[in-house]
Amino acid sequence: MIAKIEPAFSSMSTLSRKIDYQLEKISSGEAKELFNSTGDSLSSFSDYMFLFSSLNDRVKLPYSEITLNLSPGERLSEANWINLSKEYMEKMGYGNCCYSIILNKDKEHSHVHILHSRIDSEGKSVSNSLDYKRSEKLARELEKKYNLVSLKANERTKERLSSISGQRYYFDNALKKALRNYAVKERVMSILSSLGAAELLGDRLQKSKLSNEEWMSVLGNHEYDSILSILKKGGFLKSLYKDDLLSRLDKAFASSTTFQEFRANLQKEGVYMRLTSKKDKSYYVYGLSEDSFYIKDTSLPQKFRYGYMNFDAKSMSYDEQKHYLFNKLNLILDKSDSYDEFKRLLKESGIGIKEHVNSKGIYVLTYSFMDTDIPFEFKASDISRKFTYAYIQSHFSNEPLLHDNTIHRVGEWRESLERDNEYMSHSALPFIPDIDITGGSRKNREDDLPPLKRKKKHKNNDLSL
Repeated sequence: MIAKIEPAFSSMSTLSRKIDYQLEKISSGEAKELFNSTGDSLSSFSDYMFLFSSLNDRVKLPYSEITLNLSPGERLSEANWINLSKEYMEKMGYGNCCYSIILNKDKEHSHVHILHSRIDSEGKSVSNSLDYKRSEKLARELEKKYNLVSLKANERTKERLSSISGQRYYFDNALKKALRNYAVKERVMSILSSLGAAELLGDRLQKSKLSNEEWMSVLGNHEYDSILSILKKGGFLKSLYKDDLLSRLDKAFASSTTFQEFRANLQKEGVYMRLTSKKDKSYYVYGLSEDSFYIKDTSLPQKFRYGYMNFDAKSMSYDEQKHYLFNKLNLILDKSDSYDEFKRLLKESGIGIKEHVNSKGIYVLTYSFMDTDIPFEFKASDISRKFTYAYIQSHFSNEPLLHDNTIHRVGEWRESLERDNEYMSHSALPFIPDIDITGGSRKNREDDLPPLKRKKKHKNNDLSL
């Protein structure tokens, strides 16, 4: 069993997104809530979580999520899932916290998501000190108690990476990187020195290459695993994870003829995939969730990038069509000088537009991608507010909208854009929590506000009392 502890977070919007995702799974029959410590349902869970977080305002990151994953093919009864999950939460210190256990049935391996607070019913913060180490030890104990397959992370890594073509020296390469890193060099050298390996190998340690098997024989299994654990946590295996990811992508791509098949094959290979948009550009995010390794499509061969897939466009899925429309509508709106030209360019690009009219005129626009087997129709506001009829008219007339939704400040405009991008980031696949893939930084929104008008101070020239 693999227990994965996600980074803690404070955003209620992130919590709501996680809950909404699980509710969608439940409504589609792909998930089921097994237990809720509040005695209520998941639909009102965010209210309880907020109450728990308000019991201790010193805790800056009051929420978190844990997933417990069985090996492919393993199954537990719902009663055993509840008992195992509750025992895990109790021994990790979260027994008196607010939490919900949701069983997901959408993957080859059975797993539960546990959304929980990090503050208990008495307002005490639950320490997360050494929680990964404690979780690993507890997972081994629960495996024995519930007759599950024992899974050791390092053994899985060794077996998986050794099977990749050309990775006979992955340990050697990662070790050389670690020895050039100030943060971990001392820890690695202490293990090598304790075995006499540093003196034994001398210059050979830096100049020659030892295969994985040679390093294992020099260090012994225990020390080899200890150093491997340091290399994994330090991120020195990322280039190797990328090779692993590429091999799985190639395998899935070779046996796929449509987007749906490609995604289904990626799921079988254990590869995460999500389509997202940012600043009017769309891209795929691929990853190996078991290793917390995620990468944008721009770092991969062109055939895996958004817009370069050689699959038949007629088989585009719901979210593929939505992102396609988002990008095309942005380009066409920028090229157009009038609403009529906008409609003409849409037609030439294979995009349908419907004007829904009432007694006051056009009130809703809907868009669809026409050249596909199953075209989905999207309301303009479902894609972005900038594609609604009112906003398009305002765009061409260069006049602000004359209603309560007028955006007066740059900061408000940024908030609306972020809401649009957040919506476009949603898809049928899970959201990646708290992972900065693109990098960069954002300045404080207050920096965008216009300077306050200052009243001029009038000098009092009358010096009389």
